[in-house]
Amino acid sequence: MKAKMQEDTIKSYFQEDHERLGNLLKKFRIVSARDIESGRKPFEKFKRGLEQHITWEEEILFPLFESKTGMSGGGPTHAMRFEHKELKTLLKSIEKRINEGQASEDQVDKLIKYLTHHNYKEENMLYAMIDESVSREERQEVFKKINGGFEASSGGCCCGHGH
Repeated sequence: MKAKMQEDTIKSYFQEDHERLGNLLKKFRIVSARDIESGRKPFEKFKRGLEQHITWEEEILFPLFESKTGMSGGGPTHAMRFEHKELKTLLKSIEKRINEGQASEDQVDKLIKYLTHHNYKEENMLYAMIDESVSREERQEVFKKINGGFEASSGGCCCGHGH
């Protein structure tokens, strides 16, 4: 998924990535319902993609937004960072169950519910706020970092976005 840079908004780009991740999660759910072991690869792909998405937000988007608005500490990005930690905890729990050969249906249900609410807040509030606070050039710079294989402190790009 490459940003068209000039037409794309933060909201449209990241919303499209949420949809891509949702489809990966659905695939995992379908495959793992038949056999938990066969769900390992789809889950790993989803997990890597979500972790990369979170990295883009926390290391590119949020600092830009905070610098433009002065909102840090207790602002919307603070709340999203907290939710990201919760999501990572759920991912680890599901991964542990898969590695133990156990079904993780209840944890996946919890993850889907949490992601649905989290994504709604980002798509309907935060991304719009970011789009309003940054210039077209700054938005293009965000897309360049993402599409250029932004090497994050948490391990770099891993989900195939334009690489």
